[in-house]
Amino acid sequence: MSYFKHHLGECAKGLIIEVILSGPSYVRLIDTKNFHRYRLGRSFDYWGGIARKSPLRFRIPENGRYFVIVDTSGIGGKVNASVQTFPHPLPGAEHKPDELVAVELPEKYSKGIY
Repeated sequence: MSYFKHHLGECAKGLIIEVILSGPSYVRLIDTKNFHRYRLGRSFDYWGGIARKSPLRFRIPENGRYFVIVDTSGIGGKVNASVQTFPHPLPGAEHKPDELVAVELPEKYSKGIY
């Protein structure tokens, strides 16, 4: 499986992660334990899903070590991605949630084996 991995390292709860994409892809915010499961092809938990618009923003749900994973499995094609972190709310983050691609994803989503 081909994917782009960005190791965020130790992150504090509330840190904002912004992912900029050149095209549609799967974008996942994933903790260390689940990243290892992902690499082994096992089921894993993550925040995110398919992204058709950019930028995509996540808020770190709890203190810990995280990765951003970008892949196009099942979508096809190639995509370029960049990842930035912002310690404070971004300008405009106070807008209604439906005006943003994503600000917070409060629950983990579990998927099967990839």
